[in-house]
Parts: sequence; C-alpha cells; structure tokens
Amino acid sequence: MVLSLLLILTSCATASSSSSEFTESDLGQPCVDEGATEGFENGTAVCRASAGGALTWESLAFVGPPEESAESALESDDESQSTIESSNAKVSWSWDHTSETYVSTGRPPECPTTLIEPGSLLDFSLVRAKLVPGQVRDDEYLVNSSFGWMGKGQPLPSEVKISAPFDGYVTGVWQFLKDGSYLFGLNLVHPCGLMLRLSKMADPSDEVTDKLLKSLGEAKERGSQETFLDPGVWLTRGTLLASGVSTFWQLDVTVLDLRSRNPQVPSDFDFKKWEASAAPQYVWYARCTYMKPYFSDEEIGYITKLPLINDDPKSDLCE
Repeated sequence: MVLSLLLILTSCATASSSSSEFTESDLGQPCVDEGATEGFENGTAVCRASAGGALTWESLAFVGPPEESAESALESDDESQSTIESSNAKVSWSWDHTSETYVSTGRPPECPTTLIEPGSLLDFSLVRAKLVPGQVRDDEYLVNSSFGWMGKGQPLPSEVKISAPFDGYVTGVWQFLKDGSYLFGLNLVHPCGLMLRLSKMADPSDEVTDKLLKSLGEAKERGSQETFLDPGVWLTRGTLLASGVSTFWQLDVTVLDLRSRNPQVPSDFDFKKWEASAAPQYVWYARCTYMKPYFSDEEIGYITKLPLINDDPKSDLCE
C-alpha cells in the first residue's frame, strides 16, 4: 500500500514537472538529459555540459559550432574559389541587335581591380611608340590604340609574345593577309563584362590555331571579316596567343566595357559616314585603353610616355 502511494506521488510530480512552462529564468538551472531542448518565448534552450562539467540549460544562441581544423578550413576555401571560378566560366556576353546592347547569360562577377596585370599581355619594354584611340586615321574612324615595336634607330625585335592576360571567352575571331603576310585578331571577354580586342597579331600559337583559326578556312588579302563564336571559346590566363612580329610592326588594342555605353561617344555619332570602320557594338562601348582599371599604374606610366606614331594626340576617348 505504501509502495503504491509512493509510485502515485512520483508519477504526479513527474507529470507536474513536465507540464510546467520553460521560461528564460530557467536558463542556467540544472538539467538531466544532455542534448535535450526546451522552447521559450525568446528562443530555445539546450541541456549541455558547462565548463565545470555540470549539465545546465543554456540558450541555443550561445552554443557555438564545433571548431574547424585548419586543414578543413583550407579545403573549404579551395572549394569556394573553385565554385567562384566555375560560376564565372558560365557567364558570357553577346551583342543584342534589337536593343543594341550587350547582354550576359547570367549574373556577372565583379571586375578585377586591374584587368591586365603587368607583363600579362606583352613585354611593354619592347614597345617604342603608340597611336591613341578614338581618332580619324587614313580616312577611317578607329577606336583602337596601337603599339609599335620600332623607333628611331631601333630594330624590330626578334620576337614579341602576346598572351591572354585573363580568363575569358573568345567571342569573335578574324584573319587576313596584308601584302602576303598572315595576320589575325580576336575578342577576349572577361565574365565581368570587359572586352579586350586584339588585332594584327602574327604567328598564332598551336592552341589558338586549333581552337579558333583552323575552322575559318583560307585567309584572304585584306579580307578581315569577323566570325562571331556562339558559344565562345574559353581561354585561360597565360595562354600564348601569338609569338611572331608582324612586318607591319604594330598591335591594335581596344578595351571595351560591355556593361554600359561610353558617355564620351556622341549619341548622334555618324555611323553611316564611318560604316567601313566603325560598328556600333565597338564604338559605343570603347574606352580609353591606357587607364585604370584596364592597365596597372606601372604600365599606364610607361604607355603615356611613349611617343606618337602619327604625332596626333587628339582622342575622343582619352582626356
């Protein structure tokens, strides 16, 4: 009889305890089942061992995640970088003829603080002169800069290596003969929306020949019609593009920001007058080549000091 009464009292006490409402004032009180949780008005409490080993109720907000080892942290960083690079490689840009704007296939990443790092495109110590972008030359309106390899009393260098200065898609390619010499060009687009347009390169690398030029057929004298690539061909930074020196001793370089038109270009630009040399997708989006964030301060300083090939400093794109 006494045993039965004790069991009943114990049962009642347990039921009374379990039915009582947990409140914030119970935090810090002893508990029994490690890992058990209780909800209260402002959050959730968990039963866990304190520093002294006793089980007490603590707010879940104060329970930190398990410590991460240095090795797993590095693996996580590598995975994050790999994910970013993979995501970048999926973003490409193309010209929309209807809206006359460039559109991307996804959300573009942020652009690098310097698009072309020192020495990544070519060795500028070999460059002896320049032409500025955004001016009329030989009855053509041209938005490209040009860099020449010869100066007064200076011979043509034996080799000029031109490489891809960043990872990106080649979205256009062309080739032609000029007085029998083979030349080619391409558009390389960073996923963020900056384009590097290069022309008058000689002696293409085997990789460029196989991936880009082989399908173009035979080059023709002055027949430099552009072939657009959709999808584009992905090239990684450091890919050798060309290693020869054109007998015309210069490289044409244009930088374009596909994200917005250049406000320095007049909205009423006469494309009909310059239709042989100026296409809207290039004129509207061209930028002054040798400035931040396209080139580094080091190479900008070198380029600005170069003498002019045609003695004409006037540029619609550069101040």
